[in-house]
Amino acid sequence: MIRPRPRLAPVAALVILLVIAGCAGDGGEEAAVSTTTAPSSAPPPVESTTTSVQPDEVPDPATRGDDFDTVFRELLAFETWLFEHPALEPLDLIYTEDANIRPGIEEFVEDLMAKGWRYDDEGPVIHSVAVERRVDPLNVLLQVETSHGPQLVVNETGELVEEGEGWPRRREQYLLKRGDDGRWRIQNYANNGPVEPEAG
Repeated sequence: MIRPRPRLAPVAALVILLVIAGCAGDGGEEAAVSTTTAPSSAPPPVESTTTSVQPDEVPDPATRGDDFDTVFRELLAFETWLFEHPALEPLDLIYTEDANIRPGIEEFVEDLMAKGWRYDDEGPVIHSVAVERRVDPLNVLLQVETSHGPQLVVNETGELVEEGEGWPRRREQYLLKRGDDGRWRIQNYANNGPVEPEAG
């Protein structure tokens, strides 16, 4: 069992989505900000048997404002927490309702809940975050690089039940959308493949 991240067509996929949404206008800004997500398949949905996390136990991710390095790190930190404390309700804090990866994430979380399993690893490592295009005040396209060490899944007693290899450093794109509450959420995701080592 490994974190579900559907493999999509790279750059073109998100550009097309921006055009369809009518938000790829000429007013977009481009900038660079220096500074986990995973395989394509998710387990089939199963009926949940685990009590959901109580509202007062859920962290409050700092995903407002235009510091996208911080925003992105908060989004992935919350996702890591979510896999360590599986529950469906908190998904609304970091994913839009129609996010392209949300169905797979929901099925994945339901499966963890049903089995009483959770992740117990360090989560993804974020190597860089760059603003590829500030489309408009409500949409921003990020280019990031992440990696992940061994992915560890444990049961209710903390016993290791499954282990994944993680992934080497790779490029990913995230289209974030700002909601009415001012929070940025993941709208679309694309895995653009591994980072090739520099020659020499």
